[in-house]
Amino acid sequence: MRKLYLSAGHSAQDGVDQGAQGNGYSEGKLTSELRALIAKDLETLGVTANVDSDYSVTGQTVRLFKTMVSGADVAIDIHFNAAASELATGAEVLVPGVASTFERVFAADLAKTIAEVLNIKNRGVKTELESARKKLLWMEIPCENILIEVCFISNATDMKMYKENKFTLSKKLATLIKSYLSK
Repeated sequence: MRKLYLSAGHSAQDGVDQGAQGNGYSEGKLTSELRALIAKDLETLGVTANVDSDYSVTGQTVRLFKTMVSGADVAIDIHFNAAASELATGAEVLVPGVASTFERVFAADLAKTIAEVLNIKNRGVKTELESARKKLLWMEIPCENILIEVCFISNATDMKMYKENKFTLSKKLATLIKSYLSK
């Protein structure tokens, strides 16, 4: 079975890279919360996830995970998207510029699951080249890489759907992740 490395994309610590802010939420606190829920649900399913600290920043996590992974392992980074328009909505999942079939198929299932559970738009799979930054540090970890954009922190409806369904989402994601770890 592949090993899992699970990261909250931003820090929950005040004054450190907390990511986007919107609708009274901090991305760092949301990502830490969801990572903890997924890790707990995975543990219930008999899967141990290697997780980063609530107080780490992406660079620290990437350096640490680079020393731990093998090529078949899976690294998942959790984020909440943000946009200037409050109308932007949906879930999307990013993969490396040159993604494996495993990464693309897994990412598509993750995006579909999130969109269905939260009843929001499925924005699908995008490569890091299609992201605003064009290159993502996360994709440098030498294993199968996935970066989840759960929903838009800048969209009040997306956030309402996340808050109402986060426990169901966590359970469904944990079950899906477990199934892919054995592929």
